[in-house]
Amino acid sequence: MPNLVDSIIIFIAQDLIWLVVLAAIWFFGKLPSSERKRAIILAIIALPLAYIAGKILSLVYYDPRPFVADHFAPLFSYVADNGFPSDHVLLLAAIAAVIYYFNQKKGTLFFLAAAAVGTARVLAGVHHLVDILGSLVIAGAATYLVQKMIFPRYAEKIDNFKFCRPKMTKKRWIIFGAIVVVIGGLTGITFAEIGNGHLPWNKIYAPVTASVSSSPDNAQGIHKIKHIIVIMQENRSFDQYFGTFPGATGIPMKDGVPTVCVPDPNTKTCVKPFHDTNLVDAGGPHQASDAVGDINSGKMDGFIAQEEKALVQSCKNKKSTDPNCALNKSVPDLMGYHTNAEIPNYWAYAKNFVLNDHMFSSAASWSLVAHLYMVSAWSAKCQSDDPMSCQNQLEYPAKPKTNPDYAWTDITYLLHKYNVSWGYYLGQGYQPDCDDDEMTCAPLPQNVKISSYWNPLVDFETVKQDNQLGNIKDVKNFYTEAKNGTLPSISWIVPNQTDSEHAPANIADGQAYVTSLINAVMQSPNWNDSAIFLAWDDWGGFYDHVQPPVVDENGYGLRVPTIVISPYAKAGYIDHQTLSFDAYLKFMEDDFMGGARLDPTTDGRPDPRPTVRENVPILGDLTKDFDFSQTPRPPFILPVHPTANSFVRFWDWLISRF
Repeated sequence: MPNLVDSIIIFIAQDLIWLVVLAAIWFFGKLPSSERKRAIILAIIALPLAYIAGKILSLVYYDPRPFVADHFAPLFSYVADNGFPSDHVLLLAAIAAVIYYFNQKKGTLFFLAAAAVGTARVLAGVHHLVDILGSLVIAGAATYLVQKMIFPRYAEKIDNFKFCRPKMTKKRWIIFGAIVVVIGGLTGITFAEIGNGHLPWNKIYAPVTASVSSSPDNAQGIHKIKHIIVIMQENRSFDQYFGTFPGATGIPMKDGVPTVCVPDPNTKTCVKPFHDTNLVDAGGPHQASDAVGDINSGKMDGFIAQEEKALVQSCKNKKSTDPNCALNKSVPDLMGYHTNAEIPNYWAYAKNFVLNDHMFSSAASWSLVAHLYMVSAWSAKCQSDDPMSCQNQLEYPAKPKTNPDYAWTDITYLLHKYNVSWGYYLGQGYQPDCDDDEMTCAPLPQNVKISSYWNPLVDFETVKQDNQLGNIKDVKNFYTEAKNGTLPSISWIVPNQTDSEHAPANIADGQAYVTSLINAVMQSPNWNDSAIFLAWDDWGGFYDHVQPPVVDENGYGLRVPTIVISPYAKAGYIDHQTLSFDAYLKFMEDDFMGGARLDPTTDGRPDPRPTVRENVPILGDLTKDFDFSQTPRPPFILPVHPTANSFVRFWDWLISRF
């Protein structure tokens, strides 16, 4: 419940505009007949002109809302779009400028009212000061332009202009009534569709309110979550994405300068982490052997040495497509880190929801192993379809271009046993990486029916035996199901190369793709009982300074960035618990399966896995990232291309209408 001061700010920011508009109408009514005509015509021209000018300038200048950019919790829910200019202040300032033309004293009062509304909107956290000042300037300039250029030229015509009052016959009243009903109906439908997030341009700037379903009244704690969505991106370390995030365990620094460095064997120098503003990175090798070399007995200083070893063979070939050779960088970009400037949406999610700063990849290896752990908490190689024939394998559980037999027990076995729905949504196109995890190769197709390292469930015996291969779908189905409110209880979403952020993919493309997925959930009827776990599968060879803990012979792997997004997620919270992807499986099991585990002694389908990962004592509890007693938080819709130039944003807006 807001206090008195907050209530006053909210009233001025949201509702004072209507009183000012009524006062302006009263002012126009009190003007002499000749001046009233001029005032109305001036308003009819100046107000739309100011609005159009504001919209054009908003395509040129983008100013994120304070609650997005500055982690300023707004006093009321609002659209997370471009805050420049303020439409409220723009309208009031244009009205004030029109009135000022006829009465300077009263016009000044109206300007003060516009400034008051603007100040309240800044205090409420939905605008920055530049948005308000810009609105005042745009409105004043538009009205001045009309007064000085249009009025003098057409003064005589304006004075002779007479408002037409046609004689209203019965037929005209019927036509007029029909027009009012049609326009009113269309307007009502439009605003209803905006509120529900159904109009096409909501992909770019959607409202923060959506038609959402509520959890059953008797649902308590974790069971308020009915839909778990795991978005698994590719190959980034925590320090590379959030190494300078305020409050997180990031890159050690003093006075803004890193105090750590990594030796470069070739140059005999020690390279410090640096701000990398490029959106395309090369990264480094990231197989199991590279994890051992990077960690270097806990020194965390082998990253450059491992890359240079990998480049010895790769760059000998003059036709090499290895991005490290092509980019020819004097300083390896694996030591670079990104900030809010390059990945503003990821930082906005971290500021407004939960950032895990001690999440480690489940295994000290590459993408195939990470995805196997994501769905089964193990990586093995099997001799037959008997789960007991499987043996631990950290590097190559399957040979390239083969159809492996993953016979051990995965989470879908428990989901089927407990009648829990699931879907695995694959971005079709090309695979994010090579089949053998080499740094370069010809593009390989990725399809829901094709066995690949990013589509491992196709090869799990349990999925085939339970006739659930149809649960593996094109990612397009996820958008449709989210819109219709028919998401399964468990969703995994895996990208193609373009959207993956796997070097050398453009990270802006990956961020746009992830934002579109999260927006789809937030605009879905399923939002109010959903939990989104956004993660990156392994470190991709990029620098991270935290030594991973050891829980068994397979891991943990290096630290990766992860974010928890939910209407029940704590706001602006940094979780320092030790976590791995096993925590996602544990959360699913606790929510939907009564705490059952992938445990050979209890699950009814034994295999020789070395560890029941969900029960490892060091593993944290993801429920601590939630406050299930709070009122579900409203959607937090972000622009898909927040850092794009004005032409890209305008083009996105334009094509979204067709």
